[in-house]
Amino acid sequence: MKNQRDVARDYAFLLLKFRMRSRKEIEERLKKKKFSKHIIENTLDYLTGTGYIDDQVFARAWVRNRINLKPRSRNLLQYELLKKGVAKQIIDTAVSDINDETEYLTARCIAQTKLKKIKPGQEEKTKAKLFGYLRRRGFNVNLSLQVIKEVLNYGRKSD
Repeated sequence: MKNQRDVARDYAFLLLKFRMRSRKEIEERLKKKKFSKHIIENTLDYLTGTGYIDDQVFARAWVRNRINLKPRSRNLLQYELLKKGVAKQIIDTAVSDINDETEYLTARCIAQTKLKKIKPGQEEKTKAKLFGYLRRRGFNVNLSLQVIKEVLNYGRKSD
């Protein structure tokens, strides 16, 4: 029969099998399983010491995956990582490559993609849909309005 330490480690490895996780995420999941503080700390120290969890690597990978698969604003990425228990300093480093121009290009790209999926017709409804879409991905009001204006003007010229 396995001891509690081995059960906790096995559970943590099971979680990591599906995707990378922050130290805080693993800690919270182990708490939900009612492991003792000692077992949780022992497991977290083991996983950190062996390199299975590393918040810096996790944060960089999270940002990279989000940018490539589900583009979001810098602010929303920071918020997501904060919720996952990553330290502010690590978050700042992970999103440091996202400048205003990168964010603008990301917003424009996803707005153009979304525009292709919206049925042509009423311009106000299209603007509202694009605005909501960009805002839900964390882009600020001014950037969202600027991108919508540009994307809709570009779409009209090519018709």
